[in-house]
Amino acid sequence: MTLQQEKMKIRYEHKLQVWRIVIEKVLLGILIGIGALAANMLIENYKSDLSRQKFLLESRLMALQALRESISPLQNHLWHLAQGEKGTSEKPLLGTYEADLVKFMHLGNRWNVVFSARFNEAIQRHIWTHEAIAHRHSEVQREHWPFLFDVFQNFDQATREALWDETLGIRSPIQGGRFELEPWKFEEVHKKGTKAYFDTNFDKWQRWKTTAK
Repeated sequence: MTLQQEKMKIRYEHKLQVWRIVIEKVLLGILIGIGALAANMLIENYKSDLSRQKFLLESRLMALQALRESISPLQNHLWHLAQGEKGTSEKPLLGTYEADLVKFMHLGNRWNVVFSARFNEAIQRHIWTHEAIAHRHSEVQREHWPFLFDVFQNFDQATREALWDETLGIRSPIQGGRFELEPWKFEEVHKKGTKAYFDTNFDKWQRWKTTAK
């Protein structure tokens, strides 16, 4: 190989080396760009997910507070009806009770989109129980109050689970067992009526109470 050929070879290898460096830098830049884009997308998705979780949490907190406040008048009406105090069985009290129940039902319908099907079904069971009394299908006696108290305890625990278990993903701090209302469907309630639902649950509660002891 002549000196001229040797120089040409050196120049060619040098050019190859330069191109290799350039290509490597370009590829490195592309990889860095892709990595930065992917990282940015992950960050944006994470922010978006946090925003959705925050919205769901705030919505459920607002809904649960409204539902718990709305059921308080129903508890108060049932307490007076169960105690059989003077005038408590008159139409004015039942009329107010029915009006408060309608408010509770509207709240349940308004917020059902932010809760699970399980929680919405639990709310509906409570509505059926109250409808039996508010619509004069079932008459509340003093002996019913312990049963109704456990029904309200069921509602309290259901709202806690909707917040802790379903929203925060944390086991709710609930101790002991609880009475569960019968999981009837709309068709069964429509066919048998809310009085049958009330009576079935009262009978179930009496058996549950005996077993719980």
